[in-house]
Amino acid sequence: MDDTHDLRPHRTVGPPPANPEPDAEPRQAAPPLTPTEKTIRGVLLGGLALTAAVLATRGAVLTQADILLGSTVLVAGAALLVVIEICRR
Repeated sequence: MDDTHDLRPHRTVGPPPANPEPDAEPRQAAPPLTPTEKTIRGVLLGGLALTAAVLATRGAVLTQADILLGSTVLVAGAALLVVIEICRR
């Protein structure tokens, strides 16, 4: 005989237990925004909208550096919005 043990969980045949343990508590809603958070979010969204408008129209004379910088600011702002929302929850 081999001296090893079978470490697999034992399988039982039949119905599951009558009172299974409850799952994790349901997720709570995020708290409401404070006036400061609303101001920060508004300024950030306004800046992102202006940046997107300038990049979309390209009516003004934009150099390649301007376009790259504007695109970087747009992506960084969107990432910041996501991080802010994740941290609120």
